[in-house]
Amino acid sequence: MTDRRPPPQNRPPVDPYDYDAIFAENSASRGPEGPFGWLPSTKKLKRLAVLLVTFVVIAVAATTIAKMFDPSGPRGQQISVRIPSGSSTTAIASILDKNGVVPSALAFRLWAKREGDEQFMAGEYAFHQNSSAGGAIAVLRSGPKQNMDRLVIPEGLRLVQIAERVGRVPNMSGAKFLEVARSGRVRSEFQPAGSTNLEGLLFPDTYLLSASDTEETLLQRMVRLNATNARVAGIDRSVVSIGKSPYETLIIASLIEAEAKVPDDRPKMSQVIENRLFKAMSLQIDAAVLYAIGNPGRPLTNADLKVASPYNTYTNTGLPPAPIGSPGLASIKAALAPTPGPWLYWVLIDQNGASAFSTTLDEHNRNVALARQRGLL
Repeated sequence: MTDRRPPPQNRPPVDPYDYDAIFAENSASRGPEGPFGWLPSTKKLKRLAVLLVTFVVIAVAATTIAKMFDPSGPRGQQISVRIPSGSSTTAIASILDKNGVVPSALAFRLWAKREGDEQFMAGEYAFHQNSSAGGAIAVLRSGPKQNMDRLVIPEGLRLVQIAERVGRVPNMSGAKFLEVARSGRVRSEFQPAGSTNLEGLLFPDTYLLSASDTEETLLQRMVRLNATNARVAGIDRSVVSIGKSPYETLIIASLIEAEAKVPDDRPKMSQVIENRLFKAMSLQIDAAVLYAIGNPGRPLTNADLKVASPYNTYTNTGLPPAPIGSPGLASIKAALAPTPGPWLYWVLIDQNGASAFSTTLDEHNRNVALARQRGLL
């Protein structure tokens, strides 16, 4: 067999004290990468650096996210937090975040969605600051700890009627409520400049009141809830959608609220109002005249229809100067989205509260006669 190994090279002996020669000898023995050939290449080092940075970023992100849901350290002091009536999960998350109960409003919302908790009772709760999202939700699930007084405000009530109901709540004064409401200290963003009239700007709802509530804080809640729900209905786009300001839209909604007895009639009444305004016709809405004479609780007389008042929609054209009551969400939506149609009249037509809509006066007079025959007028 032929020996294919390279012939041995004859190298001169190296002087043990010649360090340059020793280094060269070792370098030659390690190949072309030199004495540091054991180190990874530059490309490998870059890959290792990227992996290391990625690992650190992931670790930091994971720690940050974990703290969003469950903060480190012991729970903080116990505080009392009120969840207002009608608060959404987003609103509750913001309240808890501002009070230092949870470290992140976003984490609370995500945890509530994960757990399927989207509705919580209003009221006073005892939370610990620096709580986890899950811990805060557990407190909310248990319900409010403080006894609450319940104030029910139905749709359509006037300001004086709301004040009467407020006066029935322990430690609340209807007269004080009315005085604050007319003082201008509490304002709605929809109020015209210079106006101190909150009529129609308080949202009808069920309010839970604690011992810390005052007439003024209650008014503030009612005004805020009205603005919130009006925005949900789309009132910010009212100028574009129906050519009316938000305040004018609430006036229309209050007229609809006072007149409509069944849900399907609301958007049709809205269209009648729009049609009459467009034709510069008087609205001839009885509820507005009743408001003008103080809602006597009796049918209108011919003398009533001639009363000198800007709320008399028989003697004046255009809208009344202000709402005539507190409209609910359905009436606000109807004011913003009338059902297209040519109608100019409506009248109560059956015992269930439905109205008959007509385009001509003759047709309307026939409907009025039918309503009288049925004992509805």
